[in-house]
Amino acid sequence: MPKFILIDHSIREFGGHYYEYAVHVLRAAKEEGLKTILATNRDFKLDRSETEYIADVYPVYKYDFWGLSRTIYKQYSFFEKIKSKINSIKVRLKLSLGYSSVGFLWLVRNQYKELLFSQSYNARQLVTWFFILIPLIYLTKIAKGFRSLLNVIFYPFKTGYIGNVLKEFLNFIKVIIHPLIAVIKYKGKLIFYIHQLRRIRAFRKATENLFERVKLENEDIIFIPTLSEVDLMGLLDYFKKKKNDSIKPSWNLVFRRNLYFGREPEYLTQRNNIKPLRNAFLHFKNNLSGQKVCFFTDTEKLTTQYNSLNIFQFNTLPIPVNNRFQEYMAQKEKGYPLKAVYAGDARREKGYQYLPGIIRDLWEDYVDAGKLSFLLQSNFAFTRLENNADIVFARDQLEIMPDDKIQVIKRPLSSDEYCNLILSGDIGLLFYDKDNYYARSSGALVEFLIAGKPVIVPAGTWLVEEFIHETYKYHKEISRTMESIQNIDGNKLKWANLGNKKLNPMTKSNLIFGGRSAKSFCWMDIPEGAGNLLISFCFDETTRPGVYAEVYVDQLDQYKRSISSHSFVLGRNITRNVSGLVRIDPLSKRIWLGFSNAFGDFTITISDITLNFIKKDSISEKLPLGVIGLAYSSPEQIPKLMGDMIDNYPHYQRTAQEFTIKYRQKHNANQLVKSLMQISKNSSC
Repeated sequence: MPKFILIDHSIREFGGHYYEYAVHVLRAAKEEGLKTILATNRDFKLDRSETEYIADVYPVYKYDFWGLSRTIYKQYSFFEKIKSKINSIKVRLKLSLGYSSVGFLWLVRNQYKELLFSQSYNARQLVTWFFILIPLIYLTKIAKGFRSLLNVIFYPFKTGYIGNVLKEFLNFIKVIIHPLIAVIKYKGKLIFYIHQLRRIRAFRKATENLFERVKLENEDIIFIPTLSEVDLMGLLDYFKKKKNDSIKPSWNLVFRRNLYFGREPEYLTQRNNIKPLRNAFLHFKNNLSGQKVCFFTDTEKLTTQYNSLNIFQFNTLPIPVNNRFQEYMAQKEKGYPLKAVYAGDARREKGYQYLPGIIRDLWEDYVDAGKLSFLLQSNFAFTRLENNADIVFARDQLEIMPDDKIQVIKRPLSSDEYCNLILSGDIGLLFYDKDNYYARSSGALVEFLIAGKPVIVPAGTWLVEEFIHETYKYHKEISRTMESIQNIDGNKLKWANLGNKKLNPMTKSNLIFGGRSAKSFCWMDIPEGAGNLLISFCFDETTRPGVYAEVYVDQLDQYKRSISSHSFVLGRNITRNVSGLVRIDPLSKRIWLGFSNAFGDFTITISDITLNFIKKDSISEKLPLGVIGLAYSSPEQIPKLMGDMIDNYPHYQRTAQEFTIKYRQKHNANQLVKSLMQISKNSSC
C-alpha cells in the first residue's frame, strides 16, 4: 500500500494551526486508501486515542520552523521557573506604568532586527572559511605586523624612535588579539551561523532516522507543509547521503511565508532582502541527484512571488479544512445576541490588540443592548511578555469585562473545541496585518467562509480578495434594480489636486492622483431624497496588480461641518472595475470626494467614474454595504462596519451561505490529496 507521509516539525502539541492542518490532510489521504504517517517535533506527546485513526506518529524532529527546540522553549530548573515568574510580574508592573499617560514613552524602545544571510546555507563552504581561509588571513596579518615592527626596531637612528617602536608594537598586539575582538563584536552573527548549521544537521539526522524506521517505496508521497530555507538545506543533505532511498518517492514542499512585504509595486526595492533564500533554492537545485521534488504555495499571489525567483516552478494548492465545516450549514435562529468570534492565539499580526477599543465602541448600542457578545480565543503563543506588551495589556482589559458578554479563552483548544468555536459564532473577526497578509493565506478565513459565517477583514489583502468579486456583483445589482435620483458622470465634475492646485487632474476622461499628499478631489451637492451613494470606476488597463486606490467620502451639513467620514480601499487585482457603497447621513448637504494611492506615492489613473445617488425609501434606508463580509481601510472603521453587519445580519448570513457552496469546491483537503496523488504519477511536477 502506498504511503502518505506528512512531515511537520512545528507540531508540538494537540491542537493549534499546524496540527489541524496535518489532521485534515491525513484524514483525506486515508480516505483515498493511503497508509498515513505523521512526523512531528520531539515535543509532541503521543496520545494513541487521538492519533490511531489518523496516522502512525513519529516524533523525531528537534527544531521547529522558527529554529526553536525543546531546550529553548521550556524552562526545566526550579530556579529558572522562579526567575520567569518574577520577570512576568515585573513586565505586568511595567505595563501598568507603560499604558498610563505618564509612562507611555516606556513602550517606545528599539526593536531587534533579524540578521539576514548573504550566502546560501552551504556547510562545506562555511567550514572552508572558518578553518582554512580565515586562519590563513590571520597568519598573514601577523607576519605583516611582525615585519613592520622589525623594520622600526632595526632603524634606531630615526627621529622619534621610541614612539615609533611603541606604536608598531601596539599595532602588532592589536593584530594578535583581533580574532578575540571580532568574536566579541560579531558574537550574535557567529552564534546565528552556528545555530543554522546545527539546524541543518539536526533536520538531516531526523529525516534519516524517520526513514530508517519507515521504508520508502516508489509510489510513496511525502508532503512537507511548513518548510524554511534552513530545513531545505537539511533535506538536501539527506538527499546526498541517502540518494537511493530519496529518489523513490515524490517530495512535495509547501512555502507559506511571504517573500516580500507589501504589494507588487514595492517588491523591486526588496530584491536584495531575498538573496539568501534565492541562494538556498539555487544551491538546492544544483545539487539534486534525481529526486522528484515539487514546490507549492497556498495562494496565487505567493505563487507569483516564488516564481519570480526563476528557479523552481511553484503551483498553488487548496487550503485544507475540517470536514465538519464542509458539512455544516445552519440558519441562525432569529433573535439576539449574535456572537462575534476571534479564533487563534492572541497575536499582534492578527489584530488582537484592537479588540478592547472595538468592544468599547460597540458597547452601548450593541453589547449592552443585548445584540452582540464576543467569544475570544486568547492563549499566548509567545513567552516573552515584554515583547508583546500591547497584547498582554489587551487581554488584561478584556478579562475585566462582564463574562456573560465577553468570554475570554486563555488556553489552547483541541481540534473539536476549535471546530466548535468557529461553528458557534455568527461573525468572524480577522483583523490581520494588511501588509503581511496581502499575499499570505488565512486558514481561519477559509474556515469561517466554508462554515457560511460573515467576516470582517482588512482591505487590500488576500482575505478580502477571496470574496470581493461577489460584492461588486451586488453593487451592480443595486445599480440595476434600485431607483436612482441622480447619476453623475465624474468627467463632468470640477476636480483639483492637493499637491498641485494649478493642475487639472481630469484629462480625457481619466483622473490622475498620487499619494495622500497628492489627492485628487471634488465637491458635489447631495440631491434631496438620496439615501445611498454608489461610487464605481475603472482602473487603467496598464495598471499593475497590487495597485490600490483609497476613496474618501466626507459628508458636510448646511454649516459646512463634517458629520460623517468614510473611506474604502479598492484594488486592481481580479478586475479593473470596482465599486463602493456609502450611506448618506440625513443631515448631509454636500460631499467632499477624494482619491489617493492607498499604499504608495506613485500616480494612478482611473476612468469611468460614476456617482449614483440611490433614492431613500424603506428598503434603501438600511441597505447593506456589501455581501459575505466587509473590509475596513483602518481599524477605526471596524465598529461602524460591524454595526452594519449586525443590523443586516440575515442578509450577510444568506449571502455567506450562498457563497460557501462554490467556495467549498475550491478549498478542501480531499482536493489537495488528489492533486498530490496525480503529481506523484507524473514523471515530473
